Amino acid sequence: MARGEGGSYTTKDATDLKVCELAGDASFFLGADFQEATGGANVLVPMCPTYWMDPDGTKEIGAECLDYGYRESAYTKSLVELIDKVKKETGSEKVVIAGYSNGGYMAMNLAMEEAGAYDAYVPIAEAMKNEYIADEDIGVMKDLPMYFIFASSDPTVDPDTYERPTIQRLMDAGAKDITVYNPDKVLDKNGIKDENGDPVEYNGHFSWFDFVHNQAHDEGKQTVFDWIGEKVK
Repeated sequence: MARGEGGSYTTKDATDLKVCELAGDASFFLGADFQEATGGANVLVPMCPTYWMDPDGTKEIGAECLDYGYRESAYTKSLVELIDKVKKETGSEKVVIAGYSNGGYMAMNLAMEEAGAYDAYVPIAEAMKNEYIADEDIGVMKDLPMYFIFASSDPTVDPDTYERPTIQRLMDAGAKDITVYNPDKVLDKNGIKDENGDPVEYNGHFSWFDFVHNQAHDEGKQTVFDWIGEKVK
C-alpha cells in the first residue's frame, strides 16, 4: 500500500478498500503469470486508517508525512494479527511480504520486527530511511531473502538516502540472498509511446509498475515473480 491510498481515521470518511486495490494494481496478482509462478497464491491487500509509517495512528495524510522519519509503526501488531488470521483461514503455509513506498516501509518494518515469521520480502521504492535502521536491524535482515526494486530517478524516495546505503550495509554484513532491480528510469514496456515514438517515461517513484507487470528481473535472468515462486513452492 502506498501512502496516498490510506483510509481516513474516522468511520464516516473511511476510504473504500477498492481504492487501495486498484491504485496498486493488485488484480495483477490474480492473473496467470503470478498464479502460475507461485503455484497458486492467496493475495492479501491490507489498508490502514492513516498510513503505515504513522507512529501513533493519529497523523493526517498530507504533506507533513513526507519526512518519512518514523521507525516505529502503530499498525505493526494489527497487521501481523491480520496476516496470521488470513494465513490460518486460507491454509497458506508460506508468506511473502511486498509493499510499495509507504508499503515498502512496512515491508522493511516487518522484516525487522517479525523476521522469522515470513519467507521473503519485496520492498519497492521503500520509504524506510537508512539512518533510522539500526545495526541490530541489519543483523536481522541480512539472513532474509529480500528483493529490492527502485528507480534511480525516484524524486520522492531518494535511493541514496533510502535503498542504496541500506543494501550496502546488508551486503557488508554478509547477506547472501539480496536481489536488486534498479533501472535508471521507469519506462513503459507495454507498447505505450510518447510523441517521439519512444517508450513513455513515468514518474521515477512508480517502480511498482515493473513489479506488477513482472518486468523486474535479476540482470535479465529471473523475473521477480519467479523469484517469489522459488520462495513459496
